[in-house]
Amino acid sequence: MATINYPEGLPIPLRADYGLQHTDNVQRTQLGNGRWRKEILHAPGPTTVTVRFRMRPGQTQVFEGFYWHTLKSGVLKFNMKLLSPLGLQVYEDVEFAELYNGPTPLPNSRGGDDRIWEFSAQLLINKAPIISEEEAMYPDEVLYSSVFDVTINKHWPRP
Repeated sequence: MATINYPEGLPIPLRADYGLQHTDNVQRTQLGNGRWRKEILHAPGPTTVTVRFRMRPGQTQVFEGFYWHTLKSGVLKFNMKLLSPLGLQVYEDVEFAELYNGPTPLPNSRGGDDRIWEFSAQLLINKAPIISEEEAMYPDEVLYSSVFDVTINKHWPRP
């Protein structure tokens, strides 16, 4: 687990703008009869996440200082909150795949000099954001967890 945490005062990446790309760990070989042989080569690799950040000038300065100084030019791993199908949670051992793009100034709709700056980057998440093997064995509990949560909180007898 990384000992460095993403700075508290900085915003998490925009939720609507990023997707997850899992690393394939299966080797496929086509046989002479047209069928395929598949074998798992290794444990799942990192999940790539393309993200966008929008920050105020002070946040931009802290972000770049965090990248260049704390993460030693983006080499070190860190812990960070990210949104995934499992919800908003802290992921450990996140790292930058390469140098971020930006900062790019965005037009200020309110006028004035307080611009918003945008960064984009590719992050690598060491542990894929998927449900556990035990949870996969009981899909109904996962599928209907929101209904169960509302029902238990609304109708459960109180002492």
